[in-house]
Amino acid sequence: MPKLHIDFETKSELDVREVGAYRYAEDPSTDVLMLNYALDHGDVKLWQPHIDGRDLPEDLIEWLADSDILVEAHNAQFERAIWTRIMIPRYAALPIALRRLRCTAARAAAVGFPRSLEGACIRALLPVEHLKDRRGTALIKRFCQPQKPTKADPRRWIGPEDDPDAWEDFCAY
Repeated sequence: MPKLHIDFETKSELDVREVGAYRYAEDPSTDVLMLNYALDHGDVKLWQPHIDGRDLPEDLIEWLADSDILVEAHNAQFERAIWTRIMIPRYAALPIALRRLRCTAARAAAVGFPRSLEGACIRALLPVEHLKDRRGTALIKRFCQPQKPTKADPRRWIGPEDDPDAWEDFCAY
């Protein structure tokens, strides 16, 4: 059965680790920065609603319309919350039936691996290039979390237009 892999990057005034996925997704300040997606082992594609337009890509719509395709994500409850609370009402996405959703973090835990993506990759003895990019944490802080304004830089949010090179790295991450 084909699998559609999805991974959101979002921004919010809230910290998801403090409030949980559903409270985070329900907050009006939370929004999608990008969605990386791929069918099976195909090329990873990128959708950025505030750059590419609010309409979902046609291939993604087609894949989601195919009820035989499973939707897979690491910590899938987060992707489900974002899909349900943001993608459906703000971007007119179709619902994803819960029976189609698969969580790779739960699958890792079921075989005794750590739930974290990095921990599971290390335990699975995957090559280092499959591990999380160390710069990713800094990029998440830069683009996904509000900044503390200073006299020199009064911005609360850093966007792609503010730092195009870092944004390009973030998209690749």
